[in-house]
Amino acid sequence: MAPTILLADIGGTTTRVARAGRDGVPFDIRVEANDGYASLEDLLSTYLGTLGGDLPRAGVLAVAGPVDGDAVQLTNRDWHFSKPELARLLQLDALTVLNDFAALAHGVPSLGRADLVEVGAGHTVPGAPILVC
Repeated sequence: MAPTILLADIGGTTTRVARAGRDGVPFDIRVEANDGYASLEDLLSTYLGTLGGDLPRAGVLAVAGPVDGDAVQLTNRDWHFSKPELARLLQLDALTVLNDFAALAHGVPSLGRADLVEVGAGHTVPGAPILVC
Protein backbone atom coordinates (compact mmCIF):
# COMPACT_ATOMS: atom_id res chain seq x y z
CA MET A 1 0.00 0.00 0.00
CA ALA A 2 1.18 3.54 -0.76
CA PRO A 3 2.09 5.80 2.17
CA THR A 4 -0.84 7.43 3.94
CA ILE A 5 -1.35 10.44 6.19
CA LEU A 6 -3.39 10.48 9.39
CA LEU A 7 -6.04 13.23 9.33
CA ALA A 8 -8.10 14.39 12.30
CA ASP A 9 -10.53 17.20 13.09
CA ILE A 10 -10.63 17.31 16.89
CA GLY A 11 -13.50 19.20 18.46
CA GLY A 12 -14.77 19.46 22.00
CA THR A 13 -17.37 16.71 21.62
CA THR A 14 -16.51 14.86 18.42
CA THR A 15 -13.39 13.83 16.53
CA ARG A 16 -13.39 13.01 12.84
CA VAL A 17 -10.45 10.85 11.85
CA ALA A 18 -9.33 9.35 8.54
CA ARG A 19 -6.39 8.46 6.35
CA ALA A 20 -5.54 9.96 2.99
CA GLY A 21 -3.24 8.80 0.22
CA ARG A 22 -1.22 10.80 -2.28
CA ASP A 23 -4.43 11.88 -4.03
CA GLY A 24 -5.63 13.59 -0.84
CA VAL A 25 -8.92 11.67 -0.78
CA PRO A 26 -9.85 10.58 2.77
CA PHE A 27 -10.74 6.95 3.52
CA ASP A 28 -11.20 4.79 6.62
CA ILE A 29 -13.28 7.72 7.89
CA ARG A 30 -14.61 7.49 11.44
CA VAL A 31 -16.54 9.89 13.64
CA GLU A 32 -15.88 9.29 17.33
CA ALA A 33 -17.59 10.73 20.42
CA ASN A 34 -14.80 12.12 22.59
CA ASP A 35 -16.59 11.07 25.79
CA GLY A 36 -15.66 7.47 24.95
CA TYR A 37 -11.94 8.19 25.35
CA ALA A 38 -9.74 9.32 28.22
CA SER A 39 -7.45 11.34 25.95
CA LEU A 40 -6.67 12.23 22.37
CA GLU A 41 -3.78 9.79 22.51
CA ASP A 42 -6.25 7.02 23.47
CA LEU A 43 -8.64 7.91 20.63
CA LEU A 44 -5.97 8.08 17.92
CA SER A 45 -4.16 4.94 19.14
CA THR A 46 -7.45 3.04 19.12
CA TYR A 47 -8.22 4.24 15.58
CA LEU A 48 -4.78 3.29 14.28
CA GLY A 49 -5.09 -0.12 15.95
CA THR A 50 -8.15 -0.92 13.82
CA LEU A 51 -6.40 -0.28 10.51
CA GLY A 52 -4.94 -2.89 8.24
CA GLY A 53 -1.92 -2.41 6.03
CA ASP A 54 0.79 0.15 6.49
CA LEU A 55 0.11 2.71 9.19
CA PRO A 56 0.47 6.44 8.48
CA ARG A 57 3.95 7.89 9.01
CA ALA A 58 2.72 11.50 9.02
CA GLY A 59 -0.28 13.29 10.47
CA VAL A 60 -2.22 16.54 10.25
CA LEU A 61 -4.48 17.45 13.16
CA ALA A 62 -6.92 20.37 13.30
CA VAL A 63 -7.80 21.12 16.93
CA ALA A 64 -10.48 23.25 18.59
CA GLY A 65 -8.08 25.36 20.58
CA PRO A 66 -4.99 27.53 20.33
CA VAL A 67 -1.80 26.03 18.96
CA ASP A 68 1.28 27.77 20.28
CA GLY A 69 4.55 25.90 20.51
CA ASP A 70 4.66 22.20 21.39
CA ALA A 71 1.88 22.15 23.99
CA VAL A 72 -1.74 21.99 22.82
CA GLN A 73 -4.82 22.44 25.04
CA LEU A 74 -8.33 22.01 23.65
CA THR A 75 -10.72 24.83 24.52
CA ASN A 76 -13.89 22.86 25.35
CA ARG A 77 -12.43 19.56 26.57
CA ASP A 78 -9.86 18.77 29.21
CA TRP A 79 -7.49 17.23 26.67
CA HIS A 80 -3.95 18.45 26.25
CA PHE A 81 -0.91 16.97 24.58
CA SER A 82 2.65 17.59 23.51
CA LYS A 83 3.15 17.53 19.75
CA PRO A 84 6.52 15.72 19.89
CA GLU A 85 5.24 13.21 22.46
CA LEU A 86 2.09 12.49 20.42
CA ALA A 87 4.18 11.98 17.27
CA ARG A 88 6.44 9.56 19.15
CA LEU A 89 3.49 7.64 20.63
CA LEU A 90 1.79 7.29 17.23
CA GLN A 91 5.11 6.50 15.51
CA LEU A 92 4.76 9.44 13.13
CA ASP A 93 7.83 10.87 11.41
CA ALA A 94 6.02 14.19 10.90
CA LEU A 95 3.08 15.79 12.69
CA THR A 96 1.43 19.11 11.88
CA VAL A 97 -1.08 20.55 14.35
CA LEU A 98 -3.10 23.67 13.63
CA ASN A 99 -6.18 25.41 14.93
CA ASP A 100 -9.35 24.02 13.33
CA PHE A 101 -10.50 27.44 12.15
CA ALA A 102 -7.10 28.08 10.56
CA ALA A 103 -7.42 24.69 8.83
CA LEU A 104 -10.73 25.81 7.29
CA ALA A 105 -9.13 29.02 6.06
CA HIS A 106 -6.35 27.05 4.34
CA GLY A 107 -9.02 25.29 2.26
CA VAL A 108 -10.73 28.45 1.00
CA PRO A 109 -8.42 29.03 -2.01
CA SER A 110 -9.29 25.56 -3.37
CA LEU A 111 -13.04 26.28 -3.46
CA GLY A 112 -14.68 26.78 -6.83
CA ARG A 113 -16.90 29.71 -7.78
CA ALA A 114 -20.04 27.57 -7.20
CA ASP A 115 -18.91 26.94 -3.61
CA LEU A 116 -18.81 30.63 -2.68
CA VAL A 117 -21.48 33.04 -1.46
CA GLU A 118 -20.78 36.75 -1.87
CA VAL A 119 -21.83 38.70 1.22
CA GLY A 120 -20.73 42.12 0.02
CA ALA A 121 -19.42 43.79 -3.10
CA GLY A 122 -15.70 44.20 -3.49
CA HIS A 123 -12.56 42.84 -5.06
CA THR A 124 -10.04 40.28 -3.88
CA VAL A 125 -6.86 41.69 -2.39
CA PRO A 126 -4.00 39.20 -2.74
CA GLY A 127 -2.54 38.28 0.64
CA ALA A 128 -5.39 39.90 2.59
CA PRO A 129 -7.37 38.01 5.27
CA ILE A 130 -10.14 35.67 4.11
CA LEU A 131 -13.49 35.38 5.90
CA VAL A 132 -14.57 31.83 6.73
CA CYS A 133 -18.12 31.21 7.98
